[in-house]
Amino acid sequence: MYASASIQKHDNLTANKQRCVSGIILLVAHTFQSAPAKQKATTDMASQMKTTRSVAVIGGGITGLAAAHHIRELDDSCNVVVYESSDSLGGVLQTMSVDGYLIERSADMFTTRDSSAIDLCQRLGFEEQLIGTNKQHRRPLIVRDGQLYPMPTGWSMLVPGSIGSVMKSPLLGFGGRIRVLLERFVKSRQSTEDESLADFARRRFGKQGYQRIIQPLIGGIYTADPEKLSMKATLEVYRELERKHGSLWRSRKRRQPRDVSSDKSSGARYDMFLTPEAGMQSLVKCIADSLPEGSIRLNSPVQSLESIAGNRWKVCSGDSVMEYDGVIVTLGASAAAEVMKTFDSEMSGLLGSIPLAGAAILAVGIDRSQIKHPLDAFGIIVPQVEDRPLIAISLSSVKFAGRAPDGKVLLRVFVGGATQPHVLEWDDETIKQRAWEQVSELLEVTGEPELMELFRWDGKMPQYHLRHVELVDQIQNLSDRHSSFELAGNAYRGVGIPACVESGETAAQRIFDSF
Repeated sequence: MYASASIQKHDNLTANKQRCVSGIILLVAHTFQSAPAKQKATTDMASQMKTTRSVAVIGGGITGLAAAHHIRELDDSCNVVVYESSDSLGGVLQTMSVDGYLIERSADMFTTRDSSAIDLCQRLGFEEQLIGTNKQHRRPLIVRDGQLYPMPTGWSMLVPGSIGSVMKSPLLGFGGRIRVLLERFVKSRQSTEDESLADFARRRFGKQGYQRIIQPLIGGIYTADPEKLSMKATLEVYRELERKHGSLWRSRKRRQPRDVSSDKSSGARYDMFLTPEAGMQSLVKCIADSLPEGSIRLNSPVQSLESIAGNRWKVCSGDSVMEYDGVIVTLGASAAAEVMKTFDSEMSGLLGSIPLAGAAILAVGIDRSQIKHPLDAFGIIVPQVEDRPLIAISLSSVKFAGRAPDGKVLLRVFVGGATQPHVLEWDDETIKQRAWEQVSELLEVTGEPELMELFRWDGKMPQYHLRHVELVDQIQNLSDRHSSFELAGNAYRGVGIPACVESGETAAQRIFDSF
């Protein structure tokens, strides 16, 4: 445009000069038209190279797999690599099939109350492979003085059911029943300071209500010491109900019907639980299969991480040293603490301060004819005051179809936990013997089982002690100092499969947003 304007101003030029200038104009015009096109192509290539990101996910459990999958959902060009120290994925989620028994080595179901896991299954196209619990016998039994009794009808977690069911319950003495009914007149605690489950439950329901109903019910979920378990970190919703309604009894009356469990059910909301028909490991495989080939590195423990120039990360695993734009660490608290030592000793120290507990699960297969008990429940939970080396018994083949051959029963027996750590010091044969003695007595078993498999999970269960929320906030603040770095897993803001999925996906979103 500038050259054309110059020609118009010099109309006294000769024709030859005009032709010469016109030639120059055409050449310049061609050059100016080609340069932007070349520049745009170069810019597009640079932009494409710039936006092709890479993320390392440390840990191939359900949290790490959910994180890797979600990163790919957010940006399918992102190069994601999952480092797993063992020879298989899934972490504690492992399924085995033996002689027609389908056995879960750890968690055997997940809740739909938190939609994270079911949403993931839907996006994977895995939803049709899920099954719900059987419709009969949706209740737990509780041990008292060696006998099995149902939980009061309608009692859900920390919210009681009907007055009649409490007054008729053989789990409580007369004084204990009256004290539970008087909960509605107990002054509410408006303080937001943390409180242990034991203190909260005794304050609201009295000693018997806590010892005989609440402790075994919650203990079966968290395998924690209720004297140390943080309400703020685990069951804050019930403290909010107390503050809002003044009573958990009254909160039941004022909440919407869909929020209250059926009067015919008790304990956990069993109608809200699902499991993969082929076992938890089939879900793990489905997530792994959704990732590009070469995304998974088994037998690849990460020894160290290093923050390097350009907000990038160096991941050292054996002889391999790779660089990434982002890192998500989904290891357990103690393992994460070890990795953090190389670049943030303060965060490492805080991670190492999260208490851990262990447990063991004994899977038992037996002929139905050898059990006198009617097996009219999904499980049996054992109060601490019973002083038995036992946390709970899950009647797996009653709870879910396809877990045992016809005419057989699959049980899973839980021992150890934070309240009985000494049990885990026994050798395998002693645990099997002592656990089987308990099962035989409580279920009136004759004969011997045809299958016994013991699974140990030492130090795998983070304990949400008092002030856990504040501890995690400290860890998060330190983590935020590092660009494109995230922590995820069950050690922070929730246990269970949905909480792990949510944690992994949240970390993936934060990494994506940091790019």
